Amino acid sequence: MDITYSTRIITNSSSNFRSVFYCLYASDIRWDLDNTLLSWILVVILYTVFPLTILLNALVIVAVKQRNEFQRNSTILLRSMAVADLLAGALNIPVRATIDALILRQLWIDHICLIDFLNYSSFIILLVSFFLTR
Repeated sequence: MDITYSTRIITNSSSNFRSVFYCLYASDIRWDLDNTLLSWILVVILYTVFPLTILLNALVIVAVKQRNEFQRNSTILLRSMAVADLLAGALNIPVRATIDALILRQLWIDHICLIDFLNYSSFIILLVSFFLTR
């Protein structure tokens, strides 16, 4: 499988040219490199949210572990959800934001498509592990 990327110019119906980044192994996943304001706003939001996600879920895990009144079956489920969210906040969210920031700045690292694929795969594994704990 050739995991490479490309940038190409796409012509739309009004004959304007757009610069689009896409991976050759999954050409349906594209990043529009012309209209990037919303994408930059989302990157900033992701970089703001992931430390809060880690901190708040760590507090939930510690509270459920240390307080005896919280050690019931329903709060054990809450703790497992907090662990899954903590992993998502520590792994998937920063990697997603970094990939988007690199693409928006047009800094192509060699295997950015592979990193993106592995990020999606790890998120799917995280979701499956969460549902298996229920």
